[in-house]
Amino acid sequence: MIDEMEAEMGLAPLELEHQPLGVFGLPAGMLLLPDSQYGLEVSGLLRAGRRPEVFPDDMRFYELALAESDPSDIIAALPPEGLLRDFNELALNPSRTSYESLIKRTSGDLALLVDWQGYLNGYCELPDFKLAEAATVAATLASSRASYLIEIQDELGAATLLRTAIALAVCASPVLAAGLRADLAQLLLRDQATHHEAIEHLRLSLAALGDAQVPELVAEVHLNLAIALHDHASADPRSLREAVQHYMEATRLVSAQSSPFVFGTAHMNLALAYLSMPMTEASDQLRYGIAIASLRHAVAAFDPTVFPEGWASARLNLANALVYAPSARQGDNLVEAVEIYEELLELRNRNLDPIGYARVAANQGNVLAHLGMFDHAKAKLHDARAIFEEFSMYFEISAIREVLDHIERERVGRGSSE
Repeated sequence: MIDEMEAEMGLAPLELEHQPLGVFGLPAGMLLLPDSQYGLEVSGLLRAGRRPEVFPDDMRFYELALAESDPSDIIAALPPEGLLRDFNELALNPSRTSYESLIKRTSGDLALLVDWQGYLNGYCELPDFKLAEAATVAATLASSRASYLIEIQDELGAATLLRTAIALAVCASPVLAAGLRADLAQLLLRDQATHHEAIEHLRLSLAALGDAQVPELVAEVHLNLAIALHDHASADPRSLREAVQHYMEATRLVSAQSSPFVFGTAHMNLALAYLSMPMTEASDQLRYGIAIASLRHAVAAFDPTVFPEGWASARLNLANALVYAPSARQGDNLVEAVEIYEELLELRNRNLDPIGYARVAANQGNVLAHLGMFDHAKAKLHDARAIFEEFSMYFEISAIREVLDHIERERVGRGSSE
């Protein structure tokens, strides 16, 4: 808590232990609430990831922050003066001058948070989380330090700090702890040896989120858990069906507008999961239709200027699915696939990614052969084979040879003189 002299300078921040730091996305997740008549009640809801039906007037700025309003509008709604305003304005519109002015007027945990803001903007070093009295503040500082360690590739140190941050946050702010568990899981998934621990953290994160009104975070955890289970499907086929459920939950919670990366990735991976399932009954073929629809959702979600890799991957998977989908419109599907392959070939850099280019060319050549466009097919296949030969990719070379042999047999069968 700030001292009495500081409190006289304006609305005091709510006791820092009760602040909803890190619960919501930016900018709300780094703002402080005032210590007012409804402070504890509102902060309790927010720390649980829930929102009050009506925000008190002195917390109108936080409502605007949750809506991701323009920072200038949020600043205009802040209390007129005092440390609360100065800290939140520093977070929303940082400058070295405002940081240096504020750090001279604060102490204790509030000063640590001012230095935290200074660190995020390159004005100072990150303070040691062990200096904090409030668990929420300590967890916030520890997680920021973990992010730095990840950047310098000290993943073991980062994982250790994230575990500490989780332990600090779990009682003060379960939603913050859930988000930190998700971060830790992402780190642990990089190592096969900690794969099962990562899955357990993601399950615990979902359980802690419960009825929290943080759909983007919940969707991201569902997506990450689905990916982890999907990767484990070869060892345990049951994992694939569970992964499908989590992919579907992720697509229900967000939209292409609210969270394009999560929405697009969930739809693309959902399609790949469906396509990898064995077809044992006629009704199973419906999964092809669902998969193609999901891939179209993914393509629409990924703006190629923002997510070029995701967009290209979704387009490529869509083309591949169209080739093999049982359909009364198979001819139309094959033509669409050829057009997609051509579009991707025009965008791929043959020199930077020769193998990727060759795979697309080989796929296109195969489809062109099925459409009876033999000359175009042979040109694409020879182009791809030359690249595969350069890299001694014998399996791919053999597959292309089979398609070329098929083309020659078809020519002979049609009585071609070529």
